[in-house]
Amino acid sequence: MASTEVPAILKNSADLPADKAAPSRESEQGSARHGASMQGPDYTWWHGMYEVAKHFYEKFIPQLEEVAGKEVAKELLDKYVYTQEGHLWHRDGMSKDALQKIQKFYEDRYQQ
Repeated sequence: MASTEVPAILKNSADLPADKAAPSRESEQGSARHGASMQGPDYTWWHGMYEVAKHFYEKFIPQLEEVAGKEVAKELLDKYVYTQEGHLWHRDGMSKDALQKIQKFYEDRYQQ
């Protein structure tokens, strides 16, 4: 980080105004768990994991950039998020090879 000190506003999310606080993921997580336990893939995915991912990428990351500043947010994301391969598409985009690999996987899976 540019500074070794964590910005005060990031230390306690309870200090954030209501419109800046990260959305509660309890409902989405509960839907995902319930869907999995009831073997309901639509609830597991669309009412659970999709909502968690949507809020993470579309709400949390922009709020982090706004609150911490783009430079600090970039360093935090690089250190804690983009070290996981599953998040790299968000930062780096997807290559033609990656897209073709995904397309081939689904063509093979569904024999189309």
